[in-house]
Amino acid sequence: LGLLRSLRWQVNVQSVESWFSMIEARFGVLTAEMFSRDMTWAGQEMRELALALIQWRPANKRRPPRRLAGGLFGIGLLRAALLPAEALRPQYVCQDEWEQLFQESQVMDEVPSCTLQPELIQSVL
Repeated sequence: LGLLRSLRWQVNVQSVESWFSMIEARFGVLTAEMFSRDMTWAGQEMRELALALIQWRPANKRRPPRRLAGGLFGIGLLRAALLPAEALRPQYVCQDEWEQLFQESQVMDEVPSCTLQPELIQSVL
């Protein structure tokens, strides 16, 4: 209680939502809002997914809010067809396994295809 008083009850707790908003804003600045239309609906979907995710698996030391938000943002880029799924695949996971994991986690029939020109993909990354 003494700590809260000394902080004048001004506690700034970083959440998945606050990190997601920060990443989204930075992405908008770095891409000159070029993809804002695509990211509007994807961002909303990822926020809804974040709510479900933190109810099922709350953030903790192994899964801090920043990491969860970054992962959700990456999935949002895939869902908005702004990145190929391959761009986020860890090196230790084979392509077939990665696509299967993505489909299972998204309840989708197939992995979305990226609609960007290859040179634009690099600007997104």
